Amino acid sequence: MLLLPSCLFYQEPSSSLGDVQFDIFPHIVNRKGEYYLEYKVDVSKNKRIISARPVYAKINNNKAYYYFSKSINVTELGELKVRPLELDGFTEYAGKDEVYWLNKDSSEVKLLIVWEK
Repeated sequence: MLLLPSCLFYQEPSSSLGDVQFDIFPHIVNRKGEYYLEYKVDVSKNKRIISARPVYAKINNNKAYYYFSKSINVTELGELKVRPLELDGFTEYAGKDEVYWLNKDSSEVKLLIVWEK
């Protein structure tokens, strides 16, 4: 499991969910009252190296957004990414089901919340 740090500066979305193949599509998990963003990029079907895309967070118009910034010169390993929403100040938004993924064309995808027992 890889814990991603919170990004504190703004970057424009540079790719969309449809640009990335996932083993586990981005979603929110509620574990014992705490919320986490989880996803896993599929690297098994590609013959070439995939560059990692850092995830950024922002709040706009009473909604919380995650999005990919530009690829960086680090290889994507295909590990499960787990990011506590608390790091980004998104816990309140998850409680109201107002967490989205922002695509590069400014369209948004509401992230599903899964309640873990």
